[in-house]
Amino acid sequence: MIIKTGEFFKYEVDPRTDIFLNKKYESSASRVLREGERCLDDFNKDEKTVSLNRHRKVIETNFLGKRVFAKSYSPSHTEHLGNKLKNISLFATTAMREFKALKKIMNLGLPTVVPLAVIERIIKPFYKESIIITEAEEGIDAASIISSGNRSMEEKRNIFERSWEYLEEMKRAGIFDSDYKFRNLLYRKKNGGFSLVIFDKERVRRMWSALAGLKMRGKFIANWINLLIVSGDLFPGGATNEIGELKARLNLENDLNSFYRLYLDHCIHKKLKFDIS
Repeated sequence: MIIKTGEFFKYEVDPRTDIFLNKKYESSASRVLREGERCLDDFNKDEKTVSLNRHRKVIETNFLGKRVFAKSYSPSHTEHLGNKLKNISLFATTAMREFKALKKIMNLGLPTVVPLAVIERIIKPFYKESIIITEAEEGIDAASIISSGNRSMEEKRNIFERSWEYLEEMKRAGIFDSDYKFRNLLYRKKNGGFSLVIFDKERVRRMWSALAGLKMRGKFIANWINLLIVSGDLFPGGATNEIGELKARLNLENDLNSFYRLYLDHCIHKKLKFDIS
């Protein structure tokens, strides 16, 4: 059975399993169901596994003729109670929230991986496994560039400036991503320059206050400092100057009152992994 709902076509596989397909990729029910079942089977094949971390398992496979990554959120992937609770079926599933977050970011005109579908299935009472399927993109995570000792500071600063523009655009749109960092930006060379593609948006929420925006900014600046120290381009003792220059260049000092400046500094220093005193 196919049900049209908002931005999806909903395909009912069985009483426990549904496939929600991005409306841009409408296909016959028989094909979607066949591809969905094959995708579920691929999670049992070790050679398909890309990563397994906490309550997430990622595989590389094919779906509707496209090379894709399928990311499963399931209590069966973890023994950690907190991560198991993220999959309670009383709430919107993690994969569905991530799908909608990617769509919302795409609507801002920012480059993201393209979400194709979500699969949800009840695996035990009150618990669901949810799987988001996105088109595979070529490239490497931007953190690998920033933390490398073989890349120029000019290249790294260009990546920072571009990714900061993305952050500010999301903040203005009321999007809060507590896990916005270079690791979740895909870097690739393009037309003599480079592009950054946003992915892995399971922690996106609505921006609840100005403090949330400062927290997002502070964590990202700390991520920058940590990676530069790892690369050897910045010594811990020089981090304070780098932070000060960043805040001046980004006009953060003039735009914030004294309380907000203190809170931003708190958010930065809380996430630093090195003693910079």
